[in-house]
Amino acid sequence: MRHKEKLWTKDFILFCLSYLLMAAGFYFLLPTLPVFVTEVLGEDKSKIGYIIGFYALSALLIRPFSGYALDSLGRRRVYLLSMLMFTLATFLYSYAATFMWLLALRLFHGLGWGMITTGGGTIPADLVPKQRRGEGIGYFGLSITLSMAIGPLLGLWMLQETSFDFLFYATFGITAVSLGLAYLVKYPDIAHKAATVSEEQSTPKSSKKKVKMFETKASHASIVVFLFCVAYASVFSFVAVFSQENKLGHSGLFFFLLAIGVGISRPLAGKMMDRRGPNQIMLLSFLLGFAGFITLSLSSHSLFLFLLAGFIIGIGCGSIIPTLQTMIMNMVLPERRGAANATYYAAVDLGISIGSVVLGYVATWTSTAFMFRICACMFVVAGAYFFSTAYKHYLRNTLAMS
Repeated sequence: MRHKEKLWTKDFILFCLSYLLMAAGFYFLLPTLPVFVTEVLGEDKSKIGYIIGFYALSALLIRPFSGYALDSLGRRRVYLLSMLMFTLATFLYSYAATFMWLLALRLFHGLGWGMITTGGGTIPADLVPKQRRGEGIGYFGLSITLSMAIGPLLGLWMLQETSFDFLFYATFGITAVSLGLAYLVKYPDIAHKAATVSEEQSTPKSSKKKVKMFETKASHASIVVFLFCVAYASVFSFVAVFSQENKLGHSGLFFFLLAIGVGISRPLAGKMMDRRGPNQIMLLSFLLGFAGFITLSLSSHSLFLFLLAGFIIGIGCGSIIPTLQTMIMNMVLPERRGAANATYYAAVDLGISIGSVVLGYVATWTSTAFMFRICACMFVVAGAYFFSTAYKHYLRNTLAMS
């Protein structure tokens, strides 16, 4: 019984480390590509949204298929294929000489990212005990947190000290190591178990369930995360540009403090989720997210407020995605986790893609500071929907599962 409760198994550690390195490569590029677009390719701010939006759009398109593939073909082959695509894409960035070529590459890169993050949202839930799922997903989220701290800081440093070519090849190197670690993980054979259940219960109803690519139980939490991601897209799309516009500098330090805030909130939120449920965590997250974006919008002439905003946003926003994801994992059967995560992360991608493009035009027509105020208002909308609809839906479905 004690063995079943063990959280830090060899496979869980390897998977977290692999995901950390992969995400670090992702964050090398996230704050630096906007600079590449404006300074190297000579495009205006409205085009920045497209490189984020196209990436998220392609991830959105692949998610239903990757979720279905994870559940039907097995975790290992689908996840390793996605890692291979992601690694190849990072190698090709140094050849992006035009904006259209960059957009095409972002579409291809986004396909790999969409498959990886669908698997990354599914596989940890398979590797950790059910009774410690919130805690396990919270700790797994630290892979993203640490990469969020390391990636932007190192990416911006490499850009300042070396060149874009060096940055792109470094990204390729770290993702290649990540692929090697992912190969060593022993993935759970969920697809085989699902197939066995399907054979034992071979009815038209069970066959119909097997081919469903989306999970309706994930719909309300997905709407909440969509609203959140519309606002959160602005952080990685426009903070570096905002810092340059106002001669604040230290955008790498902003992302570092953001990651520290996320690192503080995620493990605590995971344990609180397991013990008390999601309502207290989410209320605090929405309040702090609102305060953080208002602070960011007022920081045009204050480096202190700029860095403080990063820390507040990190604490407020760090627990939203894993808490909502844990809610979904608690509502679905193991053989539906791939489809549920596909539904959930499709909402993440849609929010980021729409947010990046629309907010890019808002920042161009008004100001980046005003755009951050609009993002703050999105937390009010997301909070209202969560407590009026999503939380009640969660309570009904977890009672049905027990």
